[in-house]
Amino acid sequence: MDGAIRDIDEMDAMGFPCFSRHVSSDAGEPKGYGGIKITITCGGVKVRTGDWVIGDANGVVVVPAERAVEVANRSLDVLERENRIREEIKRGGTLSSVLELDKWEKV
Repeated sequence: MDGAIRDIDEMDAMGFPCFSRHVSSDAGEPKGYGGIKITITCGGVKVRTGDWVIGDANGVVVVPAERAVEVANRSLDVLERENRIREEIKRGGTLSSVLELDKWEKV
């Protein structure tokens, strides 16, 4: 929602994912009839039919349909790498040693 929502607890209890810019206790008003299979702009980003809209508590991202498979595959690569890093840290490594941060310049 490129605006405000309310009743977050109820949506969460129903398992209905909803993300918005704001939260408000006021009930909104419909602004027209809407549309199906049209391009919209939300948060300054164009969203077309077939695009992937992925969100969690940290934010929302729009993945263009033509790049969805590529982005999904790259995301799995990142997940695997991060899982390996977590395992090395659980075994006693530090983040700086696991990522070999000492080879980088100090900022």
